[in-house]
Amino acid sequence: MKRKPATLYLLNKVEKMNYNTKNLGDILRRMYFEGLESKSALGHILLFGVKYGRIMDSLEISSNDVVSVAGINESYAREVDEARKLASLIHDKTEGTAFVEL
Repeated sequence: MKRKPATLYLLNKVEKMNYNTKNLGDILRRMYFEGLESKSALGHILLFGVKYGRIMDSLEISSNDVVSVAGINESYAREVDEARKLASLIHDKTEGTAFVEL
């Protein structure tokens, strides 16, 4: 018996504010240190890229600049870039995965 695939929603709640490199760096720093406490710093960095990637794209803000403002290791800029690409794929509904506004 073939099962019908479940419909799951990926909710991306983002505060409405005027984003810039400084406040995105502050958000990344907070998320990074929260991740350190739970031993999931890389996961939090990737989540930041997925959550804020489209905003960064629309404002043409580089991952390098945000990571620099956050004061974390510059190698994390690559991780943020990869997560931004993932956010773009999700936005484009690649492979049936999408952000859905409720």
